[in-house]
Parts: sequence; C-alpha cells; structure tokens
Amino acid sequence: MIEAHNFRQDKEDRLMFALEHVNLCRSIAKAKSKLQGDDLKEFKRSLKDLDEIFVNPVTIPKKWGVKHIPNPLRAYHEHIYDEQLIFNNEFAFLQLLNEYLDES
Repeated sequence: MIEAHNFRQDKEDRLMFALEHVNLCRSIAKAKSKLQGDDLKEFKRSLKDLDEIFVNPVTIPKKWGVKHIPNPLRAYHEHIYDEQLIFNNEFAFLQLLNEYLDES
C-alpha cells in the first residue's frame, strides 16, 4: 500500500519503519514507549500519514484468518461526527419549531 502511493523515498522509509516497529513491539503503545524525542515525533507523524492512506499499523497473526481490522480511531471520529450531526439536526429542528410557535 505504501509503495503504491509513490511517496518520496524518505517518507516511504519512515512509514515502513513505523510499520516494522509496531510489528516488532506488538502494539502501538509499546512502540511509542520505546521512542524518545525526534524519533517519537516522527513515529507519531507516521501514524497520522498511515491513517490518511487507510493503513492500520497493527498487525495480526495470519493464523487468525482476519483479513482486515478497521482503525479504531477512525471509527471513534465517525461516531463523534454522527453524534454532532444528530445534535446539529436536533438544534436546527428546535430553532424551526420555536420560530413556528412564535408566529402562531
């Protein structure tokens, strides 16, 4: 997936390092805990870049037979967006209702 985007070589290397580091550490949290300073900043930036191209850095054993795990952070953001959309729609409805009742 990374190579298909034809990034500059330094960005491709950075993203590949992030994937390999998460794989080696077996979790994002453990991978972050082993980095400091600029290395940690670059790693966090890489995680954001991977998310933008829909690559989940968490690896799972092949024997589990799982083809894809959705990004939990993306699911969270979509859930918050849905809640805000509902709230905004309810707010708009209440405004319209109040305007209607004021005209009556």
